[in-house]
Amino acid sequence: MDRDTHQSINGIKVKATCTTNSNLFFENISSNAGCLDDESYCQSNGGCYTFAEINLTTGERIFKLDPNQCTQWRLETEEDSRYYAYLHPTPISVTEGRETRIDIYLEHKPTPATIKGRVIDKNTRQPLCQYVSLYENGNFYTYDYTCSHNYEFLFEIPFPEGIEERCFTLVTYTPQGFSHASTRSYPYIWNKHCGDFPDCEGWGKSYNYRGWSSSVCEDVSCHSSNCNNPWFGSSTTDRICVTAGQEVDLGDIELIHVPQATLKGYVRYEKDGEKHPVSNATVYINWHPSTASYMRWQEITTDENGYFVVSVPAEQELFPDENNFYLYVRASGALPVTFCCNREGEVRRYSSWQRVGPLYIGDEREIEILLPLPADYRCGNAQGKVIDAKTEEGIEEADIYISGYGWRYNITDSEGRFELRCPPNQEGYAVPIGRRRIIATQDNYYPCDSRYNWRNSNYWYNPSIVPEIVIEENKIITHPDIKLWPRGYGNLRGRVLRAGETNPPVEGAEVSLTLYTGETLTSITNSQGDFEFTHIPESWPPPDLPEDDPYYNHTPRPHNLRVEHPDYETYTNGDIQIVADQTTTLTIYLSSGGGM
Repeated sequence: MDRDTHQSINGIKVKATCTTNSNLFFENISSNAGCLDDESYCQSNGGCYTFAEINLTTGERIFKLDPNQCTQWRLETEEDSRYYAYLHPTPISVTEGRETRIDIYLEHKPTPATIKGRVIDKNTRQPLCQYVSLYENGNFYTYDYTCSHNYEFLFEIPFPEGIEERCFTLVTYTPQGFSHASTRSYPYIWNKHCGDFPDCEGWGKSYNYRGWSSSVCEDVSCHSSNCNNPWFGSSTTDRICVTAGQEVDLGDIELIHVPQATLKGYVRYEKDGEKHPVSNATVYINWHPSTASYMRWQEITTDENGYFVVSVPAEQELFPDENNFYLYVRASGALPVTFCCNREGEVRRYSSWQRVGPLYIGDEREIEILLPLPADYRCGNAQGKVIDAKTEEGIEEADIYISGYGWRYNITDSEGRFELRCPPNQEGYAVPIGRRRIIATQDNYYPCDSRYNWRNSNYWYNPSIVPEIVIEENKIITHPDIKLWPRGYGNLRGRVLRAGETNPPVEGAEVSLTLYTGETLTSITNSQGDFEFTHIPESWPPPDLPEDDPYYNHTPRPHNLRVEHPDYETYTNGDIQIVADQTTTLTIYLSSGGGM
């Protein structure tokens, strides 16, 4: 109930947790149904919660808080948008067969404050699509996008318990600031946002530095400037303080265009002492790097001659520090390369970052960006054999993967042999040189991976022991035989009985079998209490796995069985062993539940 109005509250999550075992808990949502003596009250007023289940046929209450499991329970509610969280001051004691009533009174949260406004072009007075961020104590709090709702931003400010006033700084940046042209405001969002220098030092600048926050100055008279101070400045938008229920309308926030210069140049690569243009190369222009990331100004594409020209921020007009605030520029493009099997193709290469500056309004700067030329591929061939680990016979139609080469499906012949080489219509060798990861798999066998854990192969093999393949230039390398252990499947049958003198069968129990691979199978017991699972993957390791062979992973991996019924205590068994081509049988006895 509401502490002030005593009105009932629906939709509150109430939780009871055992004081000695935090993993034992029950939850309920307050509503118009509850386990009270007066059910008509709940139906009429709501706000009721219960930790009991009611049999709709018999009307019998089944209590969840079992004193045999736990005698002391912590009672609490979860905070929501309307009310603060609640914790009962003392643990609740439960007694078998007795219903305990605890009324909970919640403190209503204060009405949120609101901060709203628009962002407009100072000259045209047109509204702008902008991201508007709130910062509290110099840390990012939240953001809004003006084009989401009629070019306005609107923030609702909640008040945690005990907080009477909250203060914020607002910062804008354009939605294009990450990957396209950003022509209004400086999108420098992950820092303490200095801005609006009133030109105390006579720099002659009047632009909005780093958005329109003006928190660079310690006071309006500009006795000193300090970008690390997030609050003091000449603009009221630097420190917006609100109290509960207060509505603040900032009106129109004016932005001006970023001053610009021109950047042009060529993207090329050098081969045999000659430079060649790179057409369709991508040129990335970023603002100077911040402590968090490079902020993108624009990406452009070169023409057929590798040429580009673009308008860029004149950073030195914005930032008086001429040594640090330079643009960063790099490029990427597709360069020619010869692959294995003498195939001609292209690969994408990136240049290093270049610092470009100083740049003032109207400046033109020409640069050259050189992309590193990729080396042609050096290659060899690979061959080997995939065998059955039990019979040592070859496995037909196995798939082989080699890193840097890819997959060849159904490649092994009737003797399990494979060879990775160029197709008949191509010359040369097929596999890049170096130490290579190799995977072998076939549907009837556990897959083997020499390096990682492809399809859980680490369950069955040791990657540190499984040899990788080392490809040498212009040679055919024979890999040691790859051993695959055959998959095995068995069955599990069982009967669930009630514990006691007569042991009657338990019908309708849910039996869950969780395999060691994570998959869960379910079954429901019949009138005889029987259940069955067929074609179950064997538990690991199988009995006939060589114990002294480090090629295999010998870590035990049994299955897990769980049996549940509302009238009985839950049964679990984490050591279910399944042997290939055999049936495992179980008899399970369930004890009756009880308590409160």
